[in-house]
Amino acid sequence: MAGLPNSTEAQVAAAEAAVKLSRIDAPFDGVVTDAFPLAGDQVTTGLTAFQLDDLSTLLVDVQVSEVDINRVQVGQDAVITFDAAPDKEYQGKVTGVALAGTIDSGVVNFRVTVELTDPDEFVHPAMTAAVNIVVTQLEDVLLIPNRAVRVLDGKRVVYVLREGQLVPVEVQIGASSETNSELLGGDLTETDTIVLNPPSYTFEAGQPPPSGIQNLFGGGN
Repeated sequence: MAGLPNSTEAQVAAAEAAVKLSRIDAPFDGVVTDAFPLAGDQVTTGLTAFQLDDLSTLLVDVQVSEVDINRVQVGQDAVITFDAAPDKEYQGKVTGVALAGTIDSGVVNFRVTVELTDPDEFVHPAMTAAVNIVVTQLEDVLLIPNRAVRVLDGKRVVYVLREGQLVPVEVQIGASSETNSELLGGDLTETDTIVLNPPSYTFEAGQPPPSGIQNLFGGGN
């Protein structure tokens, strides 16, 4: 508009502004995933008209307890599952960790954002997701189920079936997940049979369990 009088420039700018008021320009490329008003509805200022989603990048926000948040970092891998696709696992990366937590019912949580790296047609916005973030990865280690670990005389033990007898074996554990723990020390090998739900009573190591227990775990007559 170089060379136009100032009054003409003002008129052109006003006309352009009036044209822009007749349309909605999104700040990003996306897909209209929902439209709220129907044809003929009266709309007012502040009423949501459309939902626009950028389906090329799908993010999941999860709440992580303050107990675990210092183990979470940007760039860590994550495994994501959805209630709507229970037989599939998706891969993701941590892209954001909130610097400040929020308090809900006395519990402090931090928002962690995970980006899906392999979404497909089965994943849609607003789906319920479960996220497992890989904070530590170990190789060539023995794992024991957390549910098998008991405390006996102030020591961590697991009950092992040996020659038809339940024997408590002291263990030292390292890194843990929700289901398993790394075995750092203890008289265990990968061929041992660990009892996940031993009887509630205790007995001395090397002593046979009461009558009937051997049959329960495959030993005795």
